[in-house]
Amino acid sequence: MAAKPRTRELVLLVMILGAYAVSLGRTIDHGYVWDDVPEIETNASFDRPLAEGIRLTQVERGASELAQLGSLRFGYDSYRPLLYASYWADIALWGRSPGPMHRTNVLLGGLAIVLAYLVSRRWLGATTALVPTAVFALHPIQIETVAYLSARGDLLAGLFALAATYAALRGVDAITRRRAIGWAVVASASFAASLLSKEAYVALPLAIAAIAATRPGGRARWRITAALAAVAIAYLPVRAAMLDVHSRPPYGDALVAFPGAVLDYLRSVIFPFDLSIERQPRTGALVGWSGVVLVSAMAIWLVRRVRAGTRLPPWAQTTIAGLAWLLALLGPSIVVVHTMNVVADRYLYVPLLGLAVAATAAGARLANQRPRWARPLGAVAILWSSITLFVAWRQVPVWRDVSTLYRHAVEMAPGSSRAQYRVAVLELQTGNWELAVPRLERAIELDPRNVEALNNLGVYLLRQARYPEAEAMLRRAVDANPARFNAWNNLGLAQLGQGKRDAGCASIARALEINQGYEPARRDHARACTRSRSSLGGGDAGERSE
Repeated sequence: MAAKPRTRELVLLVMILGAYAVSLGRTIDHGYVWDDVPEIETNASFDRPLAEGIRLTQVERGASELAQLGSLRFGYDSYRPLLYASYWADIALWGRSPGPMHRTNVLLGGLAIVLAYLVSRRWLGATTALVPTAVFALHPIQIETVAYLSARGDLLAGLFALAATYAALRGVDAITRRRAIGWAVVASASFAASLLSKEAYVALPLAIAAIAATRPGGRARWRITAALAAVAIAYLPVRAAMLDVHSRPPYGDALVAFPGAVLDYLRSVIFPFDLSIERQPRTGALVGWSGVVLVSAMAIWLVRRVRAGTRLPPWAQTTIAGLAWLLALLGPSIVVVHTMNVVADRYLYVPLLGLAVAATAAGARLANQRPRWARPLGAVAILWSSITLFVAWRQVPVWRDVSTLYRHAVEMAPGSSRAQYRVAVLELQTGNWELAVPRLERAIELDPRNVEALNNLGVYLLRQARYPEAEAMLRRAVDANPARFNAWNNLGLAQLGQGKRDAGCASIARALEINQGYEPARRDHARACTRSRSSLGGGDAGERSE
């Protein structure tokens, strides 16, 4: 008799995987988008031997010519050798075609779904494990992680983090010490692989500790979480030794913004109607921290109940553990959310599973305790599922090519300066300045320090021989980012166009000081500053923004 429910469960899992394959399988004919072009399609680092390439940091791999410039300091860098190896293997087997890479992403996403099911089954039990599995597999906020090739770091890190969690739970539940040690070794190795794919889930030991605290297992629970914590601690000096980053991320500001960002993600899960690569934070710090006060009051009430000898019921423990999983795994990414001012979908990839588990446990308890509510809750769940599946089906084609992605972003986030700039770049690539200029002006209006838009609008004014206006615009660009060498060169051309030879040559020289190998500046300096008569170029738009 026990075999039939298990068979039914596996059939439902296969149906979930089938729905995922039908939906995300459409990406196999998609092209390179967004960062995929510089990161993968045109990236010469993948022509190196694997043993040499895995030593590269992200900046060295994606912008090798800039990484060599001692005058530049990058605010962020990372070391992700397993991610590099994954791309390298795809290219070695299939070449630079995006199709096979998309197939790899779809396959990795399917494996992650199976692991999410195994984790949910250990966490919740067989009865309800398929609910969070379905949310993890089919929610539209998960599409970016699979459809966007440059998000493979999140995909691999999530896959290995789920493997580490499953192994850790098996170790906690192991009957013998030998088995517990074996599963602890598997969990530690999987966690290390997650960190070497992307460091997003460095707080996984805290998330697993929250689950382990709800289970029997004595000291074995804490031995396994301690082993994972040791992996995280060992990883930090390795990462520091590989990187050369001199600026410090704004951890304090990110902490202030954290509650609001969590609420933004919760809203996007419940109402996933504005998903885009430029979805901006909406919830302010005041509202976010008001939520923290409310949650803290509830936590104090729970602690008092526990101290009074009242043990929390299993559903409450599971709900709390699920929310702890969400917060622990989402936390490190909030620094990037705050810095880039974008609530990126891919940062919720694995954290979403904890939220789904918490909602499932709480919903099941409510339905069992209030039978009259079971049907209304079921109806709401069916309606919400139908809507999210429809949104997911519509969301996949957004990632087909650069044009569909960028135009969707500006439609969903018209107040985003970057979104306006990206569509302007599309027009610039076709030489359509008449359509590009209003987009550039709008981007600058939304963000007066958008250096890419300032520079490109300055180039347009240069080409119109409106030199005083071009100089003013390009001066704003170099003030916004003094390391922007193409803007310095363009500023020099605008100054030379007005007969300001000394100032113009000084600006071009500044561009060469930042980047001695910048060919347009070398050319313009040779033409205008080493000869008596100048021959001005048309400026360098510098259209790469990613």
